Amino acid sequence: MELQHFSHNHPLIFNNDMQTNNHSIDETCCSACGENLSSTSPAGHYGCVECKYFLHKTCAELPNEINRFLHPQHPLTLIAEFNSYNYCNACTDLSDGFFYDCVKCNFCIHSTCSSLPRVRKFECHQHPITLHINPAEELSIRICQICNIKTTPSCVAYYCTDCNFAAHFLCVHEEI
Repeated sequence: MELQHFSHNHPLIFNNDMQTNNHSIDETCCSACGENLSSTSPAGHYGCVECKYFLHKTCAELPNEINRFLHPQHPLTLIAEFNSYNYCNACTDLSDGFFYDCVKCNFCIHSTCSSLPRVRKFECHQHPITLHINPAEELSIRICQICNIKTTPSCVAYYCTDCNFAAHFLCVHEEI
């Protein structure tokens, strides 16, 4: 099965083997998310062996446009940009590979961060916690219950309004 993906000039061939042209997929990373191809086996992957360009099946099938609670003002467009200098508005890491972008607002988010649930259960807290980007000021002046550093209006954080719990986005995801 072939796929002509917008991110690559050559057709990508589907493969559900544990090999990519005599190389173990444990040694090969997805060009979209940077994770090892083996992380989604047995779902398979697409690849161009000639260019050593590979995508998890799930990364190759990402929608070109999404609407998310993290940026409700405009739709976000999938971009494939390598060696970019855009930072993810959720996790603040460099966005290299696939990310969703709003050119109007200069908002950028990794494809993996874009699928995070708004409300989640966190094993270190008794109530569900809610993810906020640029939270209201009354939420933003709290101390992260994991690292003990103050949250700010520009940070991405999880909050529980039932008991004033606050935790930075990265602190929660390092604990999970």
